[in-house]
Amino acid sequence: MNSLFFLIGQFISQIGDQIYNVGLLWWLLKNNYSPKILGTIFAISVIPSVLVGPFLGVLSDKLDRKK
Repeated sequence: MNSLFFLIGQFISQIGDQIYNVGLLWWLLKNNYSPKILGTIFAISVIPSVLVGPFLGVLSDKLDRKK
């Protein structure tokens, strides 16, 4: 039951994060109307997960799950 609550909480959190990202990009485009700024902010928000994600995936596979 606790894992179900955890998954539901994660799902709601992910939806909120995506709504925030869309709202931020929309606000930037509306106030600045600069595709260069919009692209820069989007790249800054995506690059860390693209660069760090594979390393964290390998690390999580190497760690002992029972601990």
